[in-house]
Amino acid sequence: MKDVLLEALSPADIGDDTYNVGRYQNPDGRLHLIFTTEAQKREIDTRKFSFTRLTYRQFGDSVLFLGLRLPLELRGRKAGSTIFRYFRDMVGEDGNDFIGTGLIHKPLVALMLQNEGLVPESNECVVEILPQSGFDPSAVPDVQYLNRPTDTSCLILGSESGNFYNAIDPEIVLQKYPLVIPPVTVAIHTRYTPT
Repeated sequence: MKDVLLEALSPADIGDDTYNVGRYQNPDGRLHLIFTTEAQKREIDTRKFSFTRLTYRQFGDSVLFLGLRLPLELRGRKAGSTIFRYFRDMVGEDGNDFIGTGLIHKPLVALMLQNEGLVPESNECVVEILPQSGFDPSAVPDVQYLNRPTDTSCLILGSESGNFYNAIDPEIVLQKYPLVIPPVTVAIHTRYTPT
């Protein structure tokens, strides 16, 4: 069963392009903001992973961010922050309260949330995002665990669309990666809340 278009929203400027924004509802109740160019709009299938999509749930007037999916062409362009701010503004304009996030497993989404002023509920699992040798938007980030739970069954490393990150052994980190001061660290496998 396909997602149902609930309404078209105001366009969003992301990078050099203007995107149409639609609010869709999944049969399981999840809500999506789908961002498409005019060309993409004609071929939209919300189940495909090539579209820019922000997922959330709404409980009465409380809204919970669940995740973000960016296509390769938008990665590394601060598009995540732009889309997240659009979402937060939309929540406020609708008269609702943004209460935080579901569990965040992706280090780069956690970094974006942290940069937007949210704080993790738990520091049980903290990773350092390791530097890349060059920009590759298709690359999954390499991370090193700085703090890892003893029960690793709670670690979700990926989904049907691929891994969220590659965990690198500390010995390999010492050999292959340059020292970054200060290190880029984030908590993952936790919820984030507004301050």
